Amino acid sequence: MPFRSTNLGRTNLWVPGLLLMLAVAVFWVLTSDPNENPDPAKGRSSSQRESSLELEPIASAVLEKVDLPLDPVRDDLSYQPKFGIVRGRVVAAHWVIWPQAITVSLIPQSGGEAIGISPASEEAPTFRFERVPFGNYTLKLTATECLDQELLLTLSPEQNNHFASIAVVPAASVIGVVVDEMNQPVEKIPVAVVLRSNNPGASQVPLTSLTDENGQFRITGLRDGEFNVYVGSFRNPLSEIQVIGISREAPEAYVSFTVTKMGRATVTVDFLDGTEAATEDWLTMRVLATRSGEGLGFSGSLPLGENGQVVFTALPPGNYSFSAYGGPYRKVIRQASVNADSPTAVTIPMRRFK
Repeated sequence: MPFRSTNLGRTNLWVPGLLLMLAVAVFWVLTSDPNENPDPAKGRSSSQRESSLELEPIASAVLEKVDLPLDPVRDDLSYQPKFGIVRGRVVAAHWVIWPQAITVSLIPQSGGEAIGISPASEEAPTFRFERVPFGNYTLKLTATECLDQELLLTLSPEQNNHFASIAVVPAASVIGVVVDEMNQPVEKIPVAVVLRSNNPGASQVPLTSLTDENGQFRITGLRDGEFNVYVGSFRNPLSEIQVIGISREAPEAYVSFTVTKMGRATVTVDFLDGTEAATEDWLTMRVLATRSGEGLGFSGSLPLGENGQVVFTALPPGNYSFSAYGGPYRKVIRQASVNADSPTAVTIPMRRFK
């Protein structure tokens, strides 16, 4: 019989170790809290924990709403400024000889003395008036051998800083009268003054004026030199051309003209949109009369009157196109003939365009 050894009465060492580990695991499960959050600060160094504590108040301050102190001036809705500023510059055409003495005054429109007076010159053309009480004023330029120039303005809380340009205009002028063949004054007929240029092909912009009820006219703001003067619209003379000379020694010239008997035309605008449209729109409208066909050309325009009419008191006889325009209207044209013996009446219907 073979030899056999026996282990009865002895236990291997791994069995007690396994039992010990199992006991420790059961004890940990029974004694730990499953809802407990781990402390992120544990396991850090003391310097790291102090640094994280310092950052927490800063992060919370960013998220927190902070009420800043209010500006008492800007937040007070009842606060209103009480003064304004008027400033500007004196200007002149390149050919103007600046006068020796120029003053700019700010005068209340209600009357009284000037709020301020400022000198000006070509070297120092700017002016400035500060702490001006709100109100209506006239800005006035006065200069020797020049026309007084006035500009109306208003200072208010909404418009408290004005900048204005005001021009130096020489007082040199041409004056005269226009009559017809019957020696009757011709009213509201244009007169043109054009500088005679030495530059070939140069075109000069004319200065124009209408005669008054006495047939008289005055055109100011002329420079030194020679001028063509005639009755009629630009490039369409109705009279002979007269040549005058203007200089500092002779700043005023006189001329007189005789023209053929003129015709008269009354143009009425018929507002098809009713009385309300007529009441609102007449201020923005004009009527143009243009002579066509043979003979001397002519054109002239006048603003529409409150009654919806325009009266042309001095039209050279001929065939005309009368056109009304302006405001919310397309131009409408009507044809008519004008003669010197009887007045002409024209009606132009007008309807607002959508």
